[in-house]
Amino acid sequence: MFRARTASSTLGAYGRLVARSLRTGSSAAPALKRASPMSRSSTATLPRLSSAGLARTYTTDPKASEAETTSTEAETTTSSTTAAAREPEKEVGPAETHEFKAETRQLLDIVAHSLYSEREVFVRELVSNAADALEKLRHTQLVDGANVIADQPLEINLYTSPDNHTFTIQDSGIGMTREELETNLGTIAHSGSKQFIKQHAGSESAKDRIIGQFGVGFYSAFMVGDQITVYTRSATPGSPGYCWRSDGLGSYTIAEAEGVAVGTKIVITLRDNGHEFERAERIREIVNKYSGFVGFPVKLNGEPVNTVEALWKKSKGSVTDEEYLNLYRYLASGPSAHDHGKFMYHLHYNTDAPLAIRSILYVPESNPESALLSQTKPGVNLYSRSVLIQANSDRILPSYLRFLRGVVDSEDIPLNLSRELLQDGALIRRLRETITGRVLKWFKSESKYDPEAFGKFLAQFGSYLKEGALQEPEHANDLLDLLRFPSSAGTDAKPTTLGDYIARAPTGTDAPKVIFYLEASNRATAKTNAYLEAFQRHNVEVLFLYDEFDTILFNQVGKFKDFILVSIDTSQAESLLKSLKKASGAGEDAKSTDGKDQKDAESVAAGAATEAARAAGIIPDRLDKDQVTDLAAWMVRELGNQQVKEVKASERLVSHPAVVVDHQSKAMRQILKAMMRHGEGGNMPVVPEMVTLEVNPTHPVICGLYALTQSQPTLARRVAAQVLDNAMLMAGALNDPITMVPRLNQLLESLVVDAAGKPKDGGDSKAPETTKVEGDDKPIPVVEGEKVE
Repeated sequence: MFRARTASSTLGAYGRLVARSLRTGSSAAPALKRASPMSRSSTATLPRLSSAGLARTYTTDPKASEAETTSTEAETTTSSTTAAAREPEKEVGPAETHEFKAETRQLLDIVAHSLYSEREVFVRELVSNAADALEKLRHTQLVDGANVIADQPLEINLYTSPDNHTFTIQDSGIGMTREELETNLGTIAHSGSKQFIKQHAGSESAKDRIIGQFGVGFYSAFMVGDQITVYTRSATPGSPGYCWRSDGLGSYTIAEAEGVAVGTKIVITLRDNGHEFERAERIREIVNKYSGFVGFPVKLNGEPVNTVEALWKKSKGSVTDEEYLNLYRYLASGPSAHDHGKFMYHLHYNTDAPLAIRSILYVPESNPESALLSQTKPGVNLYSRSVLIQANSDRILPSYLRFLRGVVDSEDIPLNLSRELLQDGALIRRLRETITGRVLKWFKSESKYDPEAFGKFLAQFGSYLKEGALQEPEHANDLLDLLRFPSSAGTDAKPTTLGDYIARAPTGTDAPKVIFYLEASNRATAKTNAYLEAFQRHNVEVLFLYDEFDTILFNQVGKFKDFILVSIDTSQAESLLKSLKKASGAGEDAKSTDGKDQKDAESVAAGAATEAARAAGIIPDRLDKDQVTDLAAWMVRELGNQQVKEVKASERLVSHPAVVVDHQSKAMRQILKAMMRHGEGGNMPVVPEMVTLEVNPTHPVICGLYALTQSQPTLARRVAAQVLDNAMLMAGALNDPITMVPRLNQLLESLVVDAAGKPKDGGDSKAPETTKVEGDDKPIPVVEGEKVE
C-alpha cells in the first residue's frame, strides 16, 4: 500500500508541478479489473481479508450476502476490537534498529506537530497512499503481469478497535521490499510514487492516477499515534514479508515477518488524545469528506464507504441522468441542503488545455441564500486526482458564483507540503479564469436554448450575476448580457436583454449609442413618470428598473459594450434625446408636431378656470425666455436654502410642471442612509442635496406662478416650494414627505376660501374676512402663525 510522496529531494521544491498528461483510459487486466464503487455487489467470489486479517469469501448469493451484511453489522457495533486484534502477522528473526538522521528527526517533528492544520487529514494521507499502491500494482500488472502476485481484489480496508485503541488501514497493492521500506519510511520526503512515475515516464495512465508527490503523508499518522507498525510484502514473486515499527522519537526497527499478505497494512496505536479516531462513524465522516472519490473501493469494518463514483473523470456520454442526480445529492447533502436534492442545470466540463480540468458543476433548483440572513460559503470543492484539497473553495470561482455546487479536479494545481494550500498564484488565477469563462459561456447557451427556463434561473440567481458585474469589470459585459429588464416597448412578462435593446435602437453614424433607463417601483408608476413623457412622444425605448440594485449597477458599470447607460432623469438624457431625434431625421417634423401634441396635452391638463385666466390675460400661454430667466432667478433666491442650485426651462415636459434632474437615485440615498444608521459614515456631515429644477414654461402652474410672483409673493413662495417638493417626490428624492403637509393644508385653505367667496350660479355670497397684503392685488386668507409681509 505504502508509497512515500515528494516532488523533490529538498523541501524547497515541494511546490513543483507534476507534469500534466493526457488520459488514456486503459483498462486493467481481467484478473485485476478495478471494481467500481457503484457496482461492488457484482464482484463474484473474490477473497478478501477480514477484520482479523484472515481470508473470507464474497458471494453473489443474495441470502448469503444478507446474512454476511447482518453479521458484519453486528461485528461493527459489538466487537470491532476483533478486527485489528487478531493479527496473523508474526515477526521472525532479529529486528534491526535504525536511527533517523538528525534532519529527518527534525522534519518528523514538523510533520507530526506543525505541518497540518487538522489532525483528521492523516486518514486522507494514508488512504491516498493506499490508492497509489493499488494503482502501481494495477499498472505493473498491465506492463509486466508475469512478475507480480495479484490474487486479492484491489481495495482498501479500514478497521477501528475501541478496545485496543487502534486504527488500521490495509491495502492489497504493490507492497514494499526491505530496501523500499528503508528508503520510503526511513527517509522523510522521499516519494516512492514520484520515483515510480519516473520509472514509468512513458505511461500517461500512471501519472494521471498517482496521487502522492511529497513523501510526508505517512508520517502524519504520528499526529494521532504514539506507535506505528507496518506489515508489508512486495508483489514481486518470492518476496518475504517485513515488519517496520517506530514510535517516531528517533529510531525504527525492521524485521522479517510471516503471514503477511501482498500489500501493506498499517496499525496505529492511538494516543490518549486521539481516541476519536477509533470510532467507526468518525472515520466514515473523514473518508467521505476527503477520499469519497478515490478510484478504488474503500471499506470500513467490512462495509463500503465510497459509494459514489468520480463521474467527472468519465466522458459525458457515459454518465446517466440518475448518476448526475446521485452525485448532486451526495455533494449537496448535510445542513446546507435546501432544495430537496434537485438541481436546475448541470455542466460536465473536461479539458486538457490550457490546464487539465475535470469538473461537474450544478445550479441548485433554488437560491441557497433565499432563506438565510447571511452569505453562504462557496459550494464547489477542489480535488486533485480525486482527493479533496479544499472543501467550499473560494479560490477557483469568484464569490458571485458561490451558489454553484460541484467538483473541480485538476492534477495541475500546485499544492504546498500539507496539500492544504494552493501555491503559484498565477496558475490558480489561470484555473479560475478558465472555469469562470466556461461557466458564463454555459449560462449564455442555456439562455438561448430555453429563454423561459432561464427566466426562472434569473429569478433565483440574477442578483448574483449583478453582483459579479460590479465585482469583475472584465466580465461585466458577459454578465449584463445575461440579464433581462422590463421595457417601455414590451411587457413585464417578457423583459428584454440589453442586446435586444441595442438591436432595436436607431442606427446611423450620428445616432448616439445609448441605453436609457428609469428607476421605478412598478410599470404603472413608470408609465406616469414625468421623465418618460418626452421619450414616449418620440417612441424611444426606456428600460424600467424595479430593483433598486439595478440602478446602482447601471450607475457604476456605466456602459454595456460601447453603449452608455443613462438615466432619463438626468440633464444628459435630454441632450442625448435631442441628438437621437436629429440623427433619426425627426428634428423639425417632431418640433411642429410636438407643438400640437403639447397644446393638446396642456388643454387636457388645464381646467376651464385656467383657460379663462389665459383668455383674460391674467396668466400667459407660455413664458418667454426673459420671463423664464426672471422666474428662475426668483425661485433660486426664494428656494435656495441649500436645495436648488439651478432652475431652467425644460423641453421634455408636457403634462407636468417641473422635474428635478441630476439628483441621487433612490437606491443610492437608501444606501447612504443605511451607512449613517450603522455608523459607517464616520464623521461625514449630512449635506442637503443640491438639485437642478427644470420647469415647463407652458404649464399653467408655472405660468400662474410667474404671475403670482408679481401680485402675491407669499402665496407664490408656497406654490414654488410645493412645485419643488412634488418634483422631488416624483424623483424619489424627498427625504421626509410629511414636512410638506402643513404647506399643502395652507394651499388647500387658500383654494377653498377663495372658491367659497365667489358667487354661486350668478348669486352673491359673503366672502370671509381676509387680510390685504401689501403689494398684492387681491387679499389672501391669513394662516395662523405665518408671517405676513
